[in-house]
Amino acid sequence: MSRRLRIARRGEEGFTLTEVMAAMVVFAIVATAVTGMFASGLRASLLTKMDTTAKNLSQQRFESIRNLPYHIDQTTGTNNPPDLLDTYYKDTVTLSPGRGKPGFVPAAAQRWTDDGDPATGAFYRYVQEQLPDYPKFKQYVATQFLNDAGSPFNPTSFNSQAVGFDTPPTLSVGVGVTTLWSAGRLGRVSRVYSQVGDDHPTKPLAVLQSRLTALRLVGGLSGPRTLSVDLGALSADGSLSRTVTAAQSLKGATLCLSTGACVNGALTSVKAPPNSGSVGTGAGPKQFVDGTMVRAEVGTTKTAAVSAGSSTGQVVLSSAGSPAVADALGGGVGTKTATLSIDTNADPRLELLTTHAYLEDAGCGTNCGNAGVSGWANTLSSSTVKTTQTTASAYVRGALVFMPTTFAPLGLVRVKLTSATVSCKVTRSGSSTPVPTATVTYSGSLSYWSPFSPSALAGYVTVPLSSADTASPLSPSLLSTTQVGTDSNGGPLWLSDYISSWSSTDASTIAAAHTIGADGTTVNTAFSGLISVTSTQLRTGDPTSTVAAEVASGGCTAEDYR
Repeated sequence: MSRRLRIARRGEEGFTLTEVMAAMVVFAIVATAVTGMFASGLRASLLTKMDTTAKNLSQQRFESIRNLPYHIDQTTGTNNPPDLLDTYYKDTVTLSPGRGKPGFVPAAAQRWTDDGDPATGAFYRYVQEQLPDYPKFKQYVATQFLNDAGSPFNPTSFNSQAVGFDTPPTLSVGVGVTTLWSAGRLGRVSRVYSQVGDDHPTKPLAVLQSRLTALRLVGGLSGPRTLSVDLGALSADGSLSRTVTAAQSLKGATLCLSTGACVNGALTSVKAPPNSGSVGTGAGPKQFVDGTMVRAEVGTTKTAAVSAGSSTGQVVLSSAGSPAVADALGGGVGTKTATLSIDTNADPRLELLTTHAYLEDAGCGTNCGNAGVSGWANTLSSSTVKTTQTTASAYVRGALVFMPTTFAPLGLVRVKLTSATVSCKVTRSGSSTPVPTATVTYSGSLSYWSPFSPSALAGYVTVPLSSADTASPLSPSLLSTTQVGTDSNGGPLWLSDYISSWSSTDASTIAAAHTIGADGTTVNTAFSGLISVTSTQLRTGDPTSTVAAEVASGGCTAEDYR
């Protein structure tokens, strides 16, 4: 048989069994790999689709939460529109019975962080077992009240469904949305978190303000210039709305020329946000020099416990237990805290001492607060009561010496302020009408040189002064009828030769200074010099040559619209 024929017959024989089996093994291997890849692709596609859907559902939930008002007061007999808390933080009474169940979870209760529960702090769990149109998905929403530092706040009581108990304890919440899905043996969790604040109000919920200066000394210099010395000054402001703002400024002393030049003693100013902790400063003696003459000077001054901030969504400006303080300190007995002088060119007939300032204080002893202020302010909110309040106090412990002369070296007039307090407050209990109050009280005395009066003690007649006076006992007629001495020609010198006016604030004047809103949500009061003394012209023919003292000037405001 030829070689060509043998080759042709061999090509017609086909594959052997071994070759077929080998081919089938190769095919099975390839098919298995392709099937695995196909299954993995389907699984990855499903995971991506379900995860994307979960994220979208979480975002939709957040959008619906953000579109709700943070809080709307519950009103008896009214179908109130829903707010965020009505759904997502109903109360602190309905306790969650366990894992994945709706209700309030106290701070110390067990939690399941794998399901989206917060690791710490009380929270309310909202659960939707099956989302509409998405039967394979369910959601947990964990909501926590947050304090100003962003940490969980644990309310003692809260009920968004009950009138008088539905006021949120803070103005922001942290919301965690956990969306879970399952498909057969597959399942995944998607978690997102955000903070939501109360951005519903269009006007402040509460406003407070206080101003108080313990002592102001004013003197006219040459020409139209005047020099003022403020001892112990407080300024406080707070507002409660979408956020809390607070600011406080305390001054131990400020010496200012009417042209704008100033010299400051201790000065501390703080504001929030951010919260500013308790701080204080001290400053040594300060002088205001005009040319070669010292026109005014103050001793050591200090500030302390000045703070501005917020707590649980409320305004806090220092505290009743630790009020902010601004003091002008005496350096020891006989050491002056403050002096103010025009010059030494006064009318010689008046026999004013050239070695003393026309207006000075006598000092009250080593390191005592001779003239100063203190104060605090805050807003409060509970399930039953809301309050906005501000309080400030002033004092002048060492006598204010007015016009020392050769015959009355301790001054023709001496003034003391034992205490003065101004307070504004608005209180609302439940849904009742707000109760506003403004209070101004003070007590002190004015002693005037009257050596010829039978009631004088060591040459002085002392007149007690207080906010309870039905009329001021400082009659203008006393100035023209009180002889204080004789001049070099033997002529009488009257108190009116030195003092042009004096006054004290009585009860009716204080009451007339209060302004209360018709609906009770606002109250304010203001006053200028609870005790005031002004000199005559000390340079002949110069109307600017006067000195004056105002003891305790200021006011306060409280507004509460909650």
